[in-house]
Amino acid sequence: MAKKLGTEKALGSDFQGQLALWQVLARVLDQGSRLSAVRLAQSQAADSILRFECGFTEDHLYKNLTWLAGRKRSNRSCSKPGVETRNRGFFSPT
Repeated sequence: MAKKLGTEKALGSDFQGQLALWQVLARVLDQGSRLSAVRLAQSQAADSILRFECGFTEDHLYKNLTWLAGRKRSNRSCSKPGVETRNRGFFSPT
């Protein structure tokens, strides 16, 4: 489904991209904390669904938010001049 929606292309298929995708999915499934997202991943076998080669902790998810912010900045610099980009707040710091 991520391929069909273009999410995988936007985030990438490496570990950071997969973590970002999990953060989106976890937010949809449960409005909890990063720790709850890790627990949700364990209970839902996210490692096999998203093909994680190793597990992750909430620290990985917080670092992933920094990675996402960097991608957002680089994507904005690539946007067309005169076209306004808006912060949609998908990844809140809670």
